[in-house]
Amino acid sequence: MAPTYTYDPSLEYLRVPINKFDDGRPEFGRYTVSAIIIIEETALLVKRAESDTMAGHWEVAGGGVDDHDKTFLDAVCREVLEETGLHVSHISTLVAVDTWNHRSRTRIARYSFLVEVREVSRSLPDGRLQSVPRNEIPI
Repeated sequence: MAPTYTYDPSLEYLRVPINKFDDGRPEFGRYTVSAIIIIEETALLVKRAESDTMAGHWEVAGGGVDDHDKTFLDAVCREVLEETGLHVSHISTLVAVDTWNHRSRTRIARYSFLVEVREVSRSLPDGRLQSVPRNEIPI
């Protein structure tokens, strides 16, 4: 099945199956993705669930790459849909790759993308989402 989103040609190398991508990177035990969603000059943030670590904190949408995700780009689209109910229409760029050691001693790599969504409404459901003016994003 073809993806329902488009992506910048510079991201083609991330369209390979994750297990093939992972073959050359044995130092990582886990991958995560995050999505910076800009709507009308604001960034969309998601409030962490009370059951999560860092409960109640605001962050960009994202999470772990699952076994059933075919590619990193598919994973970021799934995470955006799960956490916001929005559908990614275009993945513009890879903004950052961060790596760290988890307390379980697993080495993690997070791929952060700038994405566009189909829905452009500023109405946000149930208090779990918040938009922040672009110039107030601490980068």
